[in-house]
Amino acid sequence: MRNSSGKLTAILLAAAVLAMSGLGWLMAQEGVGGAAAPPPAAQAPAGPAAAPAEPPTRVEPIPDIAMAPEARKAIQRGLAYLAARQNLDGSWDTEYRRNTAVMSVALIAFLASGNPPGRGEYGVASARGLAYLLSCAKPSGMIVRDSSHGPMYEHALSTLYLAEVWGQTQQPQIKDKLKRAVEVIIQSQNQDGRWGYQPIPHGGDISVTVMQLMAIRAAHDAGIEVPAATIQQAIKFVNSCQNADGGFSYTGPPGPSNMPRTAAGVCSLQFAGDYSAAQVRKGLDYLLNAQKGDTSHFYYMSYYAMHAFYFAGGKYWQQWYPVAREQILAKQNPKNGSWGDHILDTGWAVLCLSIPHRYLPIYQR
Repeated sequence: MRNSSGKLTAILLAAAVLAMSGLGWLMAQEGVGGAAAPPPAAQAPAGPAAAPAEPPTRVEPIPDIAMAPEARKAIQRGLAYLAARQNLDGSWDTEYRRNTAVMSVALIAFLASGNPPGRGEYGVASARGLAYLLSCAKPSGMIVRDSSHGPMYEHALSTLYLAEVWGQTQQPQIKDKLKRAVEVIIQSQNQDGRWGYQPIPHGGDISVTVMQLMAIRAAHDAGIEVPAATIQQAIKFVNSCQNADGGFSYTGPPGPSNMPRTAAGVCSLQFAGDYSAAQVRKGLDYLLNAQKGDTSHFYYMSYYAMHAFYFAGGKYWQQWYPVAREQILAKQNPKNGSWGDHILDTGWAVLCLSIPHRYLPIYQR
């Protein structure tokens, strides 16, 4: 990440992984620990194929994990912190003003914990947030407010959230804005597969590219048409960013590797469907070797990495998850339940800890 981009630029990279949520699997029918499960994801309508086929069976099974009592308690305290700081109009006055990307992270945290709009303990907060985010949609299709670095970061995460909600609820007021948002992303892709910070086909790097990729895949899996070539070109660019050490660089070799970009890159390759690819294994090994050392951009790195090792399963998950869970729990504020006293960090932490719930489609086979 460029230092000039600020903390939000780096953290927003993590949002991209959420868009993997629609790989064609059904949502879990029951929650963990007695929490109410959200409604099942809607089946995509029939139409021309627009993305890669359903991925093949993974080599190792998705792990059967239980929600630790201390993690369940931490999630509830984090959700309470988010809900208590929401404005009546559904927005949050965050560390980045009313940035739609930050608000989308908080709203996806509600979804991942069994609180879609109108359902669950925080269903009202979830519904208010959806209404506010829809009000931020522009006639051009962009969904942004108070952008901190480049509007394509905020737009992609807002698109991702709408794709998740549309796929789960089919609320009619969402679809048109979601389709327009996806069209902006498709039209802004460069010929080499990457995306830049502005809604034009110019420049770009792995951070903003992975985010757009995950947003449009989530939209496709919710029934929105996306050209297969758009996704394939993006995956090709992400592949080009992997170094010989298994890590990923910003725009490709000879740039240095680091944990956040590597976690994002590995998830992208798994998302493409080849869970046993050599590139994936090399990336996972890189992350394991660096787990207790590199702590840059901790929360969004943790979110990507949690999912990368969850998809890998087996020994990879067993080595990663216990350490990562304890690292996250240790960082929660014992007084107010937040992480870092920030809406954004708290949203990421809740999402990491919520994996055992398996409420989002991303957690299914």
